[in-house]
Amino acid sequence: MAIRFDDIGNRLKAFRLGSGLSADEIANRLGISRTALYRFEKGELAKIETLEKLAELLSVSVPTLLGVGVEYVASAVSYFERMRQIEESSEHIIVLAGPISYLLASDAFDQALGMTMDVNNISITEAMSGKVAAGPSPIPANPPAQAVRP
Repeated sequence: MAIRFDDIGNRLKAFRLGSGLSADEIANRLGISRTALYRFEKGELAKIETLEKLAELLSVSVPTLLGVGVEYVASAVSYFERMRQIEESSEHIIVLAGPISYLLASDAFDQALGMTMDVNNISITEAMSGKVAAGPSPIPANPPAQAVRP
């Protein structure tokens, strides 16, 4: 598998944004120019010593920066930046909505979910058991306007 330097740059940018440090602060601590840091974020090649220093400064491992194995993201800002980057270059997106996704959903999601279950006559117990057959789209063509929490 070929190394994709633009992916390394995207991860670097996400972790930089999540760290709360500015590009100037990181560049100064590494002894490089801000322009050089931006070039790394665009996918230009960086020395392994520079990647090691960046990983230490951003509190991630070098393998995580390189995209080897599982990508661990400790900050919400880094997570959402990575999701934005991935969505931007994806043709198809499959979402597995776990508890965190549900917590981040708006109030309108609860209402749409309730309407979905009502239209298909699905009980909470059936939905939780996973024994529900897929049916036609349950959302009405013109759902009522809903307030969305900030």
